[in-house]
Amino acid sequence: MRLGLLLSLLLSIAPLALHAEVRRLDISEGRVSGELYLPAKVPAPAVFVLHTACGKVEPGDRAMAKTLAEAGFVAFAINYPVEGKPTWLPAYIEWMKTRPEARGQPMGAVGFSAGGRRVYSFAMSPLVKAVVSFYGTYDMAASPIAKFRANADGSPVRLVDKMNAAALILHGEKDSEAPPDQANRMKAALQARGLPVEVVIYPGDYHGFDRGPECGGDVTPNGTVLKYDAAAARDSYARTVAWFKTYLK
Repeated sequence: MRLGLLLSLLLSIAPLALHAEVRRLDISEGRVSGELYLPAKVPAPAVFVLHTACGKVEPGDRAMAKTLAEAGFVAFAINYPVEGKPTWLPAYIEWMKTRPEARGQPMGAVGFSAGGRRVYSFAMSPLVKAVVSFYGTYDMAASPIAKFRANADGSPVRLVDKMNAAALILHGEKDSEAPPDQANRMKAALQARGLPVEVVIYPGDYHGFDRGPECGGDVTPNGTVLKYDAAAARDSYARTVAWFKTYLK
C-alpha cells in the first residue's frame, strides 16, 4: 500500500481509537530500563521511543508508545542518558533482539527533541530500518544555542555516511530551538546518502507541538517556546505509524 493512501486511512480512523489490547511491562535489567508496550499479536516489529531532555519517560512518550502498540508494534519507551556519547545504545539493541515478542523482526526508533537527534544513532544499526524524528537539532554547528554549537561533532548531519534507515522528520515552523532549516539540512544530508527521507513542517507550530510542556514551564531556560497543537499532534502520530508500517516489514 502506498504511503499516502495508508496515511489517509490512518487519519480517517484516528478519532475512533483503535481499541487493540495492549500490555505494559516495566523493565529494569542492568543498563536497560523503560516501559515496554506489547501489541495483541506478537512477534512484531519493534520501535524504540526516545524521550526529550526532560531525562526520563514522560506522558508524551507513553502516548506514542501506546499508539504504536495499538497499531501492532512492540514499543519500548526507554530511559537513557541525554548527555554524552550513546554508549548505552548497543545494550538496548541486543536486549530487544532476545525478546520473544520481537525476535527476528525489524526495528525502528522515534524520538523527540534531544531524542529526535538520538534516533540517528539508532539509524547506524543494520537492524534499524526506519526512524522518525520530532523537532531535533541535526546540525549543531548551525544551532542558535551555544551549548549545542560547542558539541557540533555529534551532529547527525556529520554521521549520515554510517546510516541505513528511512527517515521521517517532523518539525514546527516557529520552533526557535531547532528552526526548520535544521530539518532541511538533515534532509539534504540523507538524500545525498541515497536514503528515503521526508520532511513535514507544521505551519505556525512550536517546539513540542505533539505534547506541550512536560517537565517545566511554557518556556525553557534557553528561551524555547513549548506549545501543544492537537491537529499537528494527530497528524504527526498518523504519519509516524504510516512510516513504520511502510518500512518495518
